[in-house]
Amino acid sequence: MWFRGTFPGMLRWNRWAVVRATIETMASKGKPSPRSAVSPLSDAQVERLAARHTLVDPTQYYPTGPRTPNQPEIDAQNPKATKRLLAGVSGVFRASCKTKAWGLEQVPETGPFITAASHITMFDVFVPMMSLFHMGRRPRYMAKAEMAKWPLIGKWFQLVGMQPVQRHSGKAKQIEETSIDILTSGRPLTVWPEGTVTRDPKKWVMSIKEGVGYIALESSRRLGHQVPLYPAVTWGAASINHWWPWPRKNVVMCYDHALDYSDLLADMDSWGEEPPAEAVNELMWRVLKRMNTVLEEIRGEQFPAEGYWDYRSMSRKPWPEAGGPFPAEK
Repeated sequence: MWFRGTFPGMLRWNRWAVVRATIETMASKGKPSPRSAVSPLSDAQVERLAARHTLVDPTQYYPTGPRTPNQPEIDAQNPKATKRLLAGVSGVFRASCKTKAWGLEQVPETGPFITAASHITMFDVFVPMMSLFHMGRRPRYMAKAEMAKWPLIGKWFQLVGMQPVQRHSGKAKQIEETSIDILTSGRPLTVWPEGTVTRDPKKWVMSIKEGVGYIALESSRRLGHQVPLYPAVTWGAASINHWWPWPRKNVVMCYDHALDYSDLLADMDSWGEEPPAEAVNELMWRVLKRMNTVLEEIRGEQFPAEGYWDYRSMSRKPWPEAGGPFPAEK
């Protein structure tokens, strides 16, 4: 690998650490809790997950077995730059952590779909990106505009499909329309619906934006069928020291089954100009509850009984009825 076993390689690693440290401290309300707030993902827990699921290595091409890459999509998105970025990210992951995933066989080979990824750490940006690229797809990314200014890799992000989002710009409608255009053109889309790294003190998925519900419902209406919506939840990286990541920590991602929201599309021909707010809100809560349900399984821990972390109030609130009961409440 390009950074292993050489002093220049260690310098490159340190530059990567600087990038990640810079990312973590970018301006946003509150600060992520420290690594000490949670326990590392243990080998024993990974073994328990491996007994229930087929864990694969998402740092390699086609980890679930032979499949047909979407070559027109690959060729349309700066293939040389993408290949270099993918090789670099994969190398860093193989050196800094033991990454596993399950559910990637569900990634469609063609057609649009939405990935709603957790944002517990900044690794949650790279794990689904790396995994989907290795599965032969090239999603576009709705990501905060600051990413385009990151040292070393900001330009790469722009080349490989990042769609910059100006947060707090009052352009939410424009951002949603751009996202819908990506999907209706036949391309996949990845979003981080929390909008920033979680502020939950115990690093659960915090409250998410309604945009993910609106984009899914409206793009489905325009296409005339339900657009697959996959939660992707990553855990383990919260314990990694950005400056000295060794010994390697366990990182596991679940690329969950597609959420069924067909009931919310039943009367879409009568919606008017946009999906009803009630349907958008319902789907938003379904996504959030499902993401934390998956996170419970990966972590082997129970979600806080007091409820979810609300970013607006920076406090924990009880689950609403929307989205159905959270499994821990049953």
